[in-house]
Amino acid sequence: STECPSGLLCRTGECVNSCAAVARCADGVCTDGACAVVRGDAGVLADAGTDAQMDAADAGQSCHGPGCDPVIDVAIGGPRTYAVTRSGGVWAWGSSSGAELGDGLVVHGDCPDCSPSPVRALLPGGVPFTSAVEVAAGEGFACARLAEGTVWCWGYNGEGQLGDDGGAASAVPVQVVAREGATTAAVTDAVSIVTGRSHACMIRGALRETWCWGQGRDGQLGTGAQLDSGAAVRATALPAPTTQLALGYRHTLARGADGSVLGVGHDDCLVLGTGAPDEIVVMPLA
Repeated sequence: STECPSGLLCRTGECVNSCAAVARCADGVCTDGACAVVRGDAGVLADAGTDAQMDAADAGQSCHGPGCDPVIDVAIGGPRTYAVTRSGGVWAWGSSSGAELGDGLVVHGDCPDCSPSPVRALLPGGVPFTSAVEVAAGEGFACARLAEGTVWCWGYNGEGQLGDDGGAASAVPVQVVAREGATTAAVTDAVSIVTGRSHACMIRGALRETWCWGQGRDGQLGTGAQLDSGAAVRATALPAPTTQLALGYRHTLARGADGSVLGVGHDDCLVLGTGAPDEIVVMPLA
């Protein structure tokens, strides 16, 4: 049969788990009685050298993923969860109705719009992440920061929250670019990423400047304007150096090196501390 979900084999007309005699496969895929390293849930075996770091860390083990590769970072975005493992992989599980898991798929096994077990997010060309250090998730999209300073996002892109200056949703990660004037270039110096409901921000480089992208109609990108942006733009209204960022539904907070906290965006229920409810703040009060 060709109808058995990934990880199950057909035996005498029934889909069966041929890994029943071995440890549960952390990535949910079993091939001929052995847990396999896979690219997403498509059942495509990874190249032998792809998981060298993981193999070194888990010598003697046959499974890979969050179950046997230690998790170093986690994030929740709506009805889905993301994890970064020590080997630099990005894994996701939960709802995949909009292909938000980063593996290019909606259907996983016998679940029409979810994955009950972790699947691996893939870079363009079907290559798994191997150097991810941080993951953040919003409503319908997620982003991962790699050790080399690049940022990759996937999922819904209605307000530019993928940051690739494109506009189309993507079932697999696309690279975030920064815009200065009329020029855009791939980001290679991110040191931290944070996501809100429909926008995202990062701290960049030695100057620790804040750059944001996505929904900006309430001034939450910190540019002093009320405009969405499909590429990362410098949040000139926020302090530099910035030591910490926090993003909410429609607002952004930044903690400066001197301990001050500045906020921009929609002041629902006085979340910005301005004393004026429902005000839109594009340039923060000190």
